Amino acid sequence: PDTDPASSIDGIRGSMQKKDSGQIFILMGDGSERSAKEYEAYGYDGFLEKPVDPNALKTILKSENAEEKEPEDPLYGIKGLDVAAGLSNCGSRDNYMSALRIFRDTYEARANEIRSLFNSGDIKNYTVKVHALKSSARIIGADLLSELARKLETAGNESNMDEINKETGHLLEMYDRMGIAIGSLFAEKETDKPLVDETTLGDAYRSMREFAGLMDYDLVKMVLDSVTDEFSLKKDDADRFRRIREALMKLDWDAVSSEAAAHES
Repeated sequence: PDTDPASSIDGIRGSMQKKDSGQIFILMGDGSERSAKEYEAYGYDGFLEKPVDPNALKTILKSENAEEKEPEDPLYGIKGLDVAAGLSNCGSRDNYMSALRIFRDTYEARANEIRSLFNSGDIKNYTVKVHALKSSARIIGADLLSELARKLETAGNESNMDEINKETGHLLEMYDRMGIAIGSLFAEKETDKPLVDETTLGDAYRSMREFAGLMDYDLVKMVLDSVTDEFSLKKDDADRFRRIREALMKLDWDAVSSEAAAHES
């Protein structure tokens, strides 16, 4: 730049709000007499040369956004969860949060099934359950858990009891940790919510049954989310809502309809 770089950055820093920790890069022309190290010595975070390389600019912006977003979003604080992969697999944040909620709601019962089948020596059904875990973990971006489940699925298909005996405890430990961590995402939202009244609950089930008949994913999901976001549910209804969510993710409209109708019987 034409002005002194040291005084320029002092002015820039002074004009920034205290909470703004953004980085400052300088745009250098081809004929610049100063070196990149000299600019960095003045306090700039880096430089870009003209003409600007779009990929280099994208890398800088991506790094800046990641630093701003991750501390604010508890999703990014869960060890072993690849949020970008989960979002890509589910197509949207809403769908991703629904998948995480289902994982949270089902992990304890499914872990107990795997444990019970392992203890009883029923390796055929053990392998089926591990296969299901492999898929559900992959969908949410729990790649290490999914990969271990895949190895144990292969071991089950090959009747490799040494591998199954060695790694099943590790699998269940990872599954439990992931379920608890994901559960913490929803814990604060679900405290101090009033118990849903029967009129609201009945209307919700009737609406879901009607929307299932229309095969309308968005409307069924809207009803599920509006009830669970505003109210707490008794155990039977919480379990039924969980089953409806699972059926909805599979686009199993008959199951959605029958679960919703079961409330009226």
